[in-house]
Amino acid sequence: MGPNFKWESFKVWGEKERIEFVNYCQSMLEKFQGTSLTSGSEPKDLNFVLYELCKSCVNGDISIETTVSALNEILSLHPEIPSLIADILCVLDIETQSSELGQQNRKIQNRVLDVILESFECKPNYSNYFCQLLHSYFWIFRHNKSARIDGAQLYIKQLNSLSTNPANTDSNKDSPKTDSKIEFEDNQKLGLLAALIDIGDWEHAHQLIGCFPNYYATSHSFIAKKLCSLIHILIDDFYKKHSFTPHVKASPTYRSSSDGKIIRLSRYWMNSKSEVPEYGLSAISNVMDECLLPSLSLLEGNCCIAEDVWSLLKLFPYQSRYTFYYNWKTTTNASHPMLIKVKGKLSHSNPGYIFDYILSQIQTWDNLIVPVIDSLKYLTSVSYDVLACCVIEALGNSAKERMKHDGTSISLWLSSLANFGGAVFKKYPIDISGLLQHVANQLIAGKSLDLLILKEVVQKMAGIEASEEMTAEQLEAMTGGELLRSEGGYFNQMRNVKKSSQRLKESLLDQDLAIPLCLLMAQQRNCILYHESDNSHVKLVGKLYDQCQDTLVQYGSFLANNLNMEDYANRLPPVSALMTEYSIQTDVAFYLSRPSLNHILNSKFEELRKQDKSMKTLTTPQSTKKYIEVALIL
Repeated sequence: MGPNFKWESFKVWGEKERIEFVNYCQSMLEKFQGTSLTSGSEPKDLNFVLYELCKSCVNGDISIETTVSALNEILSLHPEIPSLIADILCVLDIETQSSELGQQNRKIQNRVLDVILESFECKPNYSNYFCQLLHSYFWIFRHNKSARIDGAQLYIKQLNSLSTNPANTDSNKDSPKTDSKIEFEDNQKLGLLAALIDIGDWEHAHQLIGCFPNYYATSHSFIAKKLCSLIHILIDDFYKKHSFTPHVKASPTYRSSSDGKIIRLSRYWMNSKSEVPEYGLSAISNVMDECLLPSLSLLEGNCCIAEDVWSLLKLFPYQSRYTFYYNWKTTTNASHPMLIKVKGKLSHSNPGYIFDYILSQIQTWDNLIVPVIDSLKYLTSVSYDVLACCVIEALGNSAKERMKHDGTSISLWLSSLANFGGAVFKKYPIDISGLLQHVANQLIAGKSLDLLILKEVVQKMAGIEASEEMTAEQLEAMTGGELLRSEGGYFNQMRNVKKSSQRLKESLLDQDLAIPLCLLMAQQRNCILYHESDNSHVKLVGKLYDQCQDTLVQYGSFLANNLNMEDYANRLPPVSALMTEYSIQTDVAFYLSRPSLNHILNSKFEELRKQDKSMKTLTTPQSTKKYIEVALIL
């Protein structure tokens, strides 16, 4: 046996390793016959071997009987061996007691820090010394990460294993919640952050929050509660002045009450400004995008808070609102993974996901349209607005084919979605501005398939039907006035369309799309014939042309029946400009201008009747002759 001994032998201790250990000790002790073990450097190796053997026994790697048997064999080799083993056992005893003491009294380390900080508080003029001392203290402070690392390694092993036992699958179980109190005691940085928030030092607290990963600090409930308390204190004076319920005692809860105060103050500030500054609009937008909408997802179907959020959201244009909704559905849930696990009334708290699913089902099964529309009557205002955004997003889905495989007809999912959109916009008070702008954008891009949704919207909301095949009686009814056309000119009798047609008219006028949509449809007729006919089937081209023509006539009838004629005449360009500047064919130009021309003739004729009292006694043929004379003069 040579002078070297394999230290790995203690891990796989057996009879062979015991013999090697005894032989190694004999070879080492032969050099010290008649001399003391304390002289020279050779005993250090022997001391280390004996120490490792005893330590392996204490740790349980080697049994006590085996260790005692090996030590008994070397006791007679040198008279100082017993005292050497006794010293080694004393060292191990001290190490074991120190380890147990450290496990049981982990707060002693924090006590050292408390003493240092108290001394620093008494002697602030020695700041350089204490800063260096604290820096050194944190460097020697060791965290026990072995349990966390072991758990991570076990989790990786579980990911790579496949179990068919349902009891072992935990995909549907929520992960155990971390004990915030224990983490607060172990994490001194979170404790410092909580103390800064308690004393109102937001500047330094904000800097410390920036040092953590995104949303880490605010994901702890005690930090979130302290932030809410700080917000209450900061806005309390301003809120008391402008609160609509100044005499009602504030609720002790901290989640929804903070949202309500922020929403009402933001709404008051935006309403009190004739022109909202850019910095204020940006700040309120960030609060809405980062805090208010994500917090709405955490509430269990609080429709009151949803209505409060809508009272602030409706002050923004629909472009900003739809951006908020898109972030609410995508980036917000990626930033806050906990939101995905929240359960409750999704239509109130997180409507984006449920509407995406509903629309996907409607596009597949059109018989679900009627029951789904009936089930939407209990939605909040913000949910209705999110629904409009989801419909536009579904219409603009480029991943789905808009034509059938034969390339001669429109896909069923688009027809079902258009039918659903027209019905839901008619029945519920939903802002339709975004959808109208979407149709206009598609027409500008030379795409006429989305005219189908406009056709359904006008038919459902205004009660004006675009009939492809009409009977002789219907054609005769169409020569009459508005009432006769609505009663006898259409196959389906539309009822209760007064409010919905008024909403459609207001949306068109607010977005200044009433006349531009007409002109775009008139231009699209030529585009279908001379641009799409090259690459499309002739059956499809004919269908698209008929759809564009029917929608143009339907939409023109809606404008003529619902718009004020003076407003209509002022908005519509002259006939000559329509044909020259806008490249609109003659028949369409006169069709669009005919209501305004009739209004001008009727106004002039009524003016002459008021001036000439003798015209009141004229017979019907005479009145007709006079009307023709007025028309020729104009």
